[in-house]
Amino acid sequence: MGYCVLSLILAPVFNQAEDEAIRTHCLSNLKQLGTAQMMYIQDYDEHFPMASQWGDLTEPYLKDRAKYRCPSVSDQGGFGYAMNSEMSQKKFDEIKKPDQTLLLYDSTNLAWNAHDKVASLPDPHRHSDKNNVAYADGHANGVAMP
Repeated sequence: MGYCVLSLILAPVFNQAEDEAIRTHCLSNLKQLGTAQMMYIQDYDEHFPMASQWGDLTEPYLKDRAKYRCPSVSDQGGFGYAMNSEMSQKKFDEIKKPDQTLLLYDSTNLAWNAHDKVASLPDPHRHSDKNNVAYADGHANGVAMP
């Protein structure tokens, strides 16, 4: 009986730790995708990729399609990230605040090359109280915004 009580006490702790590991894995994916975008723009005259082909165009920089898949949605058969369509083919120096401009983000659109005007952020948030995002300067973070 003692083991049952102990498992009831520890189950939420283990669930929370698993959720945090998934959130961290997702954040790492978005950081790597942001870095791939930065490498792409260095090779293409400082222009971001066309949003409708962002995955195809940045995949050679990662060589690992699994990085395009949020671990929270992998069991649903989709990818789970989208590119801000307003960044499509935009020149980097045209962005006034790249450290505040969303580039890639958790998305309810699970398709490969998903893109929109940041309209598909999950609500409720995908990772507890946050969605993960990558900014135009390549850094990634969790944010509490729908």
